[in-house]
Amino acid sequence: MSRKVSIHIFLMLFPMLVVVLSTVPNLIVLSRAGELLSVEDVVAQQSVTGGFYGTGIHDNTAHYKIALWETQKPEVGVWGSSRALPFREELFSASFVNLGRSIGSIQDAEFLLPKVLSNENLKVLLLSVDYWWLNGAWGEGAPGQSWSNEIPTLDETVKTAFAPLQWLKDGKIGLETYAQFLLDRHPENEFAIPAYGINAILRHNGFRSDGSYYYGGLITSNEHSWDYQFQETRRRITVGDSKFDHFAHIDEAAHSQLKEVVSAFKRKNIAVVAFLPPLAPSVVDFMNKHKDEYAYLDSFKTAVENLGADYYFDFHDVRDLGAGDCEFVDGFHGGEIVYARMLNVMAGGLPDDLKEVFNAQRIRDVVRQYPNMTTTQRLPTQSSEPDFLGLGCKPDPAS
Repeated sequence: MSRKVSIHIFLMLFPMLVVVLSTVPNLIVLSRAGELLSVEDVVAQQSVTGGFYGTGIHDNTAHYKIALWETQKPEVGVWGSSRALPFREELFSASFVNLGRSIGSIQDAEFLLPKVLSNENLKVLLLSVDYWWLNGAWGEGAPGQSWSNEIPTLDETVKTAFAPLQWLKDGKIGLETYAQFLLDRHPENEFAIPAYGINAILRHNGFRSDGSYYYGGLITSNEHSWDYQFQETRRRITVGDSKFDHFAHIDEAAHSQLKEVVSAFKRKNIAVVAFLPPLAPSVVDFMNKHKDEYAYLDSFKTAVENLGADYYFDFHDVRDLGAGDCEFVDGFHGGEIVYARMLNVMAGGLPDDLKEVFNAQRIRDVVRQYPNMTTTQRLPTQSSEPDFLGLGCKPDPAS
């Protein structure tokens, strides 16, 4: 081989060599951060350690939740969008898994229904129903879109390999943190429990082993909410976008689809408790000022009540439960305390055989000990929650 040919080959291969050499340390960082674990491996490790799972690169929530569901096979589950996430295992006396954020539309629910129904241990399903599900103009793609979206393309795979460098560029991590991961000396999670995924390790954001979600970035990292003072939610209500679309009538076809989902559970003798998740009280007031744009709300509530579920609860406005704005993570995501209040009401309205699945004493303790807060879980060094919403929130003296 001539020297000229050798140089030509070297020049052709050199860019590939650079890419490989730059990718290897990134993959080491990702591996040591737990970002390359399969969801099945994450679930297996969480079942032993009770750690958090908070990925910084994957959109794999539906796959993760189904892996959790199929592994634990609980007697009680909650199913819905991210607005179902605050329910925690400690508030139940029966085995429990939170399937929140696994579906964003009725189409998703139809697609995942066989997987959810495959659990032969399931006795009670809490079904969180969002108002946009019955908006005919709303949709998140074809059935199972959220599931199929989680299969990475080649382009996404390449982006994953270079994600740590992008984090450095964006200032999400520093060179010191990058080096710590590279040397397998990454920062310890301050809760002294294992964490899988960069988001869980550095910001304490992630899913607990029961599938509920911990907003650690707000609670422990002094971050401001993306919905500071509910400004973004108010904007959405005013202009009618991002799930707050303006429409006058519910979509009857969508209602029929959801009724069939409920019927599928009832055919297997699974008790279905349908409920409307809450908005922050001041957001409810703001929405009421736009009644013409949200004329569907009354018919929506009636439609959910008539889904055929065994029981129905309207938690759209939770002021009567003693909850205020400070028990919300943002304008339309309640925290754990307001959801404990909701469980307290549910337990009081269900027959004795279903009441047994609730841990009534723990529910009462949470409501009593943590008013005006969003979670029972904070760092040992924290005396209370920060006011991440900018509402002047302070824990009640009772806490």
